[in-house]
Amino acid sequence: RGADQAWQYDGFAERVLEATQGQGVDVVFDSVGKATLRESFRACRTRGLIVNYGNVSGSITDLDPMELGEAGSLFLTRPRLNDHMADGPTVQRRANAVFAAMLEGSLTVDIEGHYTLEEVQQVHARIEARQQIGKAVVWLDRELH
Repeated sequence: RGADQAWQYDGFAERVLEATQGQGVDVVFDSVGKATLRESFRACRTRGLIVNYGNVSGSITDLDPMELGEAGSLFLTRPRLNDHMADGPTVQRRANAVFAAMLEGSLTVDIEGHYTLEEVQQVHARIEARQQIGKAVVWLDRELH
C-alpha cells in the first residue's frame, strides 16, 4: 500500500526513530490502544499528531495530559465514526467517493478468501493470530452467490 517500511508493533518506536534519523513521524495512527499508545508518543515528532482510533488491547484510562507535553507537545485525537458520518448526505458523499475510487482503480480491496458462516470461527482465529492478510468475505447464503 505504499509504505516504505513496516514493523510489528512490539518496540516499533525505536525502529521509527532509526528510520527518521531521530525525528519521528508526523502522524501515528494507533488502532491498538492501551498496549501501544505510549509507544506511539515516542514514535511521533515534536508537535506531531496521534490518532487513536481503536482499543483492541483495552481502553486507555490512565492518561495524564502532561504526557503529551513531555513527549513533544503532541496532539491526540480519538475520532468516532458517528461524528464524521452524522447525516445521510455526508454518508452518501463519502460512499460515492469510495466507490468512485474503486471504479477508477486508485483504491483496491484485497480479498483473502471467501468463507461460509460455518467457517467464521476459523476466520476469527486467523485474525487473532495475525495470519489474515486481506479481507475475508463471509457468504451468508451460498445460493445467492
